[in-house]
Order: sequence, then structure tokens, then C-alpha cells
Amino acid sequence: MDGNTQLLIASSLLFVISLIFRIFPPKNINSFYGYRTNNSMKDEESWKYGNRISSTIMVLGFGTLVIQKVLFIVIFPNMGLLNAILFLGITFITLILTFLITESYLRSRS
Repeated sequence: MDGNTQLLIASSLLFVISLIFRIFPPKNINSFYGYRTNNSMKDEESWKYGNRISSTIMVLGFGTLVIQKVLFIVIFPNMGLLNAILFLGITFITLILTFLITESYLRSRS
């Protein structure tokens, strides 16, 4: 299995996990599953809101990552290093934006 295929599988896995998180959000505040920050765990309403916002951002970000991987494999099949750098960059940006946007929304509700 080549590097491009591995990155596509990893991207798809991140997307599926984010979809599961969006479709089956945690029902109660817990320390195992969900978007867990001080702001999100403040009360039940913040918990549900934070998990809804964060999962939506992750679905969009990781969905974009899967599309980018497929296009990159078709258009630039021999650019494995650049593909890996883009994978890491988009993943990092998605995670940072998830935190920043969700926390911003949670603070604005306070």
C-alpha cells in the first residue's frame, strides 16, 4: 500500500469518526467522550452546544481533507511528500479551528 492510499484511509477514518461524533453526540457530561473543556462542561446546555458546534466543524474540515486527498491522488499521484504535508496541515488547522470557534461560541453564550 502506497503513502497516498494510507493518507486517504487516515483521512476517511477521521471523517467517519467525526460523522459518528456528529450523529451520536454524548448525551451527558463525561470524561471519556465529547468536546471537553471548562467552558463546555460548565452545564448541560453548554455541553450539548459545544459538542454540536465542534462536531460540525470537524465534519466539514475532515470532509474537505478526504476530497483533497482524492483530488490530489488523481491529479498529482507522484507527489507523496506534498500530499503528506497537506494532510498534516489540514488536520492541524481543522483541530485548531474546532477549538477556537467552539470556545468563541461558548464564551459568547456566557
